[in-house]
Amino acid sequence: VVFLFFLITLFPPPLGASEPEPVRCLPLKQIVSTKIVDDQNIVFRTQGKRFYNNHLPHKCNGLKSAGKYRYKTSLSELCNVDIITVLHDAGGSFMDGASCGLGVFTPIDNPNLAKKPEPAEEVTKKTPE
Repeated sequence: VVFLFFLITLFPPPLGASEPEPVRCLPLKQIVSTKIVDDQNIVFRTQGKRFYNNHLPHKCNGLKSAGKYRYKTSLSELCNVDIITVLHDAGGSFMDGASCGLGVFTPIDNPNLAKKPEPAEEVTKKTPE
């Protein structure tokens, strides 16, 4: 253990090797597209083919199934303090659904890896009575 500490102290990992830091806001003019992954994750693609996963602090009921949302901001940025509202198709118009707060925007390399792993469900076998 002491030897490992010694090696890490002498040869720290390169500066760029750490995980990218999340950001609180994305400039609206840089957002190219979004992909709803599930009821708690939205991937934002920005100019320069950069991807950010926004993991909402709480599940947003109906977000994935509706596939649409809106936001309102008075700034030129979308931030972790902003609220999105799920939009349900109501036959030619849209009806507001759940409103949910955004989380921070975490840079990701692969937009397909945005979904957080869910805990495995326990399977219980029912024995005949």
